[in-house]
Amino acid sequence: MRAAVLGPDGSVTVQDVESPVPAGDQLLVRVRAAGLNRADLGARARSAQAAPAIAGLELAGEVEAVGAQVSRWQPGDKVMGRGSGFAELAVLGEADAMRVPDGLSWEEAGAMPVTLLTAHDALVTNGRLSPGELVVVNAGSSGVGISAARMAGILGAGAVVSVTTSGSKVVAIREAVGPLPCPLLVVDASGDDFVATVRGQTDDGQGAHLIIDNVGARVLGDNIAAARITGRIVQVGRLGGRHAEIDLDELARKRLTLVGVTFRTRSPAEGAEVVRRCLEDLGDQLPRLRPQIEWAFPLDQIRDARAAMQRNEHVGKIVVVP
Repeated sequence: MRAAVLGPDGSVTVQDVESPVPAGDQLLVRVRAAGLNRADLGARARSAQAAPAIAGLELAGEVEAVGAQVSRWQPGDKVMGRGSGFAELAVLGEADAMRVPDGLSWEEAGAMPVTLLTAHDALVTNGRLSPGELVVVNAGSSGVGISAARMAGILGAGAVVSVTTSGSKVVAIREAVGPLPCPLLVVDASGDDFVATVRGQTDDGQGAHLIIDNVGARVLGDNIAAARITGRIVQVGRLGGRHAEIDLDELARKRLTLVGVTFRTRSPAEGAEVVRRCLEDLGDQLPRLRPQIEWAFPLDQIRDARAAMQRNEHVGKIVVVP
């Protein structure tokens, strides 16, 4: 099969490799589309790996075969999930697979798992979102940013503030998120006073209950300033830097909760639990969370897709189609 293979230096080459064979609890999936994520740009093959390291973090496609222990899925089912998706065939664990919602295109389904699961894990499991709360979402034009803003509204947030540093993206973000059951404010932090704007969205002027930080060190200080007493900051992305100097006294004074999250250190059982919780909470709401697709590239143009992501001109997701 054709696949995008990672090198130890982070390079990606499309080449012919052996097709995967599903284990007893896995599905073999014919990939129809796979989303490109920021984390893909920093991925590297481990030098000690014997098998080719297939790139990608998510995919959608049709089940071609199932392992002997699989009971929930059968050939022909349309599934999506987290896995090495930049290939013609991929394997998914039975517990990691989600049914593709009716009405979604393959491109939308292939770009959905990472944003969906990341946003739910940040908002609900780690952010402990409660109805009526003010939610701030950094990097509002990203796939996770759009999904988190929509999801917060669906789950009962009192208001959502989506943040960008590009004035040209303000309208596009508002259109991508779409109508919510609560007020949505899109803020250009490069020109607006971000902290004052967030505080102004609450009657008591104390700021955000929950902040989803998709940026990192560059915005951590402002996020602490914009959070109210007992607020929560969930740290998801670090493209804005990994090292920050903060005022620990302010963290203590406000009794803030600062939580770091990643999927990299979770066991298969923990990953399956993320899927279970997400589907339990959202269920038939998944079509409302369909990703915004900016561009789709053929697998042979994976380098062009990565270059497009590095330019950071898109709103939503970039997709690769085998």
